[in-house]
Parts: sequence; structure tokens; C-alpha cells
Amino acid sequence: IDYLVKTQPNFKTTFLEESFMGLSIVLHKIWSWAIVLFGVVVYWQIKRKVGKGNLLKAQTAILLIWAIQFVTGLSNLWFALPTVSQLIHIVLGSVLFGIQMYICIAFYNKYKEG
Repeated sequence: IDYLVKTQPNFKTTFLEESFMGLSIVLHKIWSWAIVLFGVVVYWQIKRKVGKGNLLKAQTAILLIWAIQFVTGLSNLWFALPTVSQLIHIVLGSVLFGIQMYICIAFYNKYKEG
């Protein structure tokens, strides 16, 4: 994004032109849907094999984070990358990764034991 802001004079106007971002925005969208699909599979596996508990609570938190990520992502596109929206989107993306790693490790250890 920083590169595009510096090199494209009309990049940051009232909304983002997706054509400026080219393949990177397409890959970003594909990757995000792959993460959502993976998360749904993990959610159903946890619910089926583990039941209620901390893992299910953590996965439910992920659903909320995804909703916020979606809203901030749209905000970034529609309002030309507002700083607050960028910050929330990036920080929650990192938090999301951390929670998902916790879930995968904890689920693996629980499934391996039982």
C-alpha cells in the first residue's frame, strides 16, 4: 500500500481503486476466504470432538474477529485507508493468527491424548 500511495498520484482519494492494487488485492481476498474456510472446519471439529470449553470459546472469538476484519477491510476500501481502520485491521489480523495457532496446538494435543 505504501508503495502505491507513493507511486500512484490518484491512489488515495475518497475510495480505493481496486485496479491500482492488481493481483495483490485478489490474493488478499482469496487468502482471507481460505482462512475463513479453515476456521469453519476447525470450529466444527472442535465442537464435534471436544465439545464445550476454552477451545470452543476461542474459536467463537475468532468468528467475532472475522466480522470486525470484514468491516475494517471494507472501510479501508471505501474510505481510502483511514488510519484507525488500518490499525484495527492489521492488529486483529495478528491476534487472529495467534488465537488460531493456540487452537491448532491445543486441539492437536487434546486429540493426540484422547
